[in-house]
Amino acid sequence: MAYHSHSCPELLDAAAPAIASRLGRFCPWDASVVAWAYAKLDHPHRDLFESLQHHALRYGSRYKEPCLLRLVWACAQLQLHVREPLLAQLHALRTGRSRAASSYDGADGEPPPPSDAGRMEPEWW
Repeated sequence: MAYHSHSCPELLDAAAPAIASRLGRFCPWDASVVAWAYAKLDHPHRDLFESLQHHALRYGSRYKEPCLLRLVWACAQLQLHVREPLLAQLHALRTGRSRAASSYDGADGEPPPPSDAGRMEPEWW
């Protein structure tokens, strides 16, 4: 949906609580892609973004630069508040090491997304 900019606010509102309640099963990549999708569709679901930020703080060291940037970008796009510890974490990542040429080349330690990253398990339905 987000890739093609098709939006259904009712679906996004209905999905947000289900996503938020299952964030513990999400890796940082998946959680940040959820944030990206909601931002791309211009749908600021505040409770979901609070949960996404809490997830990033809880799994702090697992959130590498690309995922954290994606989450912060989504919050900025939707004009949502970003928690100060997340900004500090991002700042530490940005200044604590030399920059790699590309954040998708694996040099930053970010694992590639799983090949089935866009799929959902049947239990979700």
